[in-house]
Amino acid sequence: MKIRTVSGNQVFLLPSDAILKVSAVVACTVQLGASRDYAGYFTIKKTESSANAVTIVPASGEKIDGADSVTLTTENEYKTLAPAEGGWTVVDSYTATPSLASPVLTTPKIADGDKGVTVTSANQTHASATATIPNFEDAADEFVMKDTQQTLTKKMLTTPYMENPSMYFTSNLHNYETGVTEWTLSQAEALMPFHRVGAAGGDVSAIIGNSTVPYIFMNQTEHKLTVKTASTTGFTIPAGKTAIVMSLISDVFGWLPEASS
Repeated sequence: MKIRTVSGNQVFLLPSDAILKVSAVVACTVQLGASRDYAGYFTIKKTESSANAVTIVPASGEKIDGADSVTLTTENEYKTLAPAEGGWTVVDSYTATPSLASPVLTTPKIADGDKGVTVTSANQTHASATATIPNFEDAADEFVMKDTQQTLTKKMLTTPYMENPSMYFTSNLHNYETGVTEWTLSQAEALMPFHRVGAAGGDVSAIIGNSTVPYIFMNQTEHKLTVKTASTTGFTIPAGKTAIVMSLISDVFGWLPEASS
């Protein structure tokens, strides 16, 4: 049994080659002679992992199981051929099973009756998970898109929908220390919509910044509370009253319900 190792862009299968091992350092064509000149079985094997294909081509006028050629594309893939009427037939073959750890499916095909596809995205922060789904036509009976728990920091929800939500608003209580008349809302306090102002030794103020977020301030002191920005005169809430206020850049404006207390 003769085993021969070859390389190059074109090689010929000899009648004496029992096994032809092809190192496809370049794309290679294995040319078969007329099948009548061969007897027995002949194995042609691609021996390396390059992307270069090994194409097996029969003699003019002949076919390989009805095809004009057969191709080897993966490492250690082989075809065992035998001469047959009108050309050649494949009597044995091997193709390595590809790893699916991180596959890239350029043209996936899903057979009818299968379980479809499950797409799982990673946790996304400050970004959007995108899944491109192939055209299944009528093939897949089931399609599932499963997502991990998402961090919704700085997310834009174009069409949000909540079914039976439970919402809770956190209120903030601020007491002025002795001698302090001005309070600037912290970053955390600025996110709270409801503020109660407690102890104060005299008229006081609260600085809310330039955001256009509406706030509710309940003045539980015995003095005036002025809600303003750092550069405006603001809106004054009398003692014991509640008001809705909002910064509109030029100043802070408010609404004092007649029945507020």
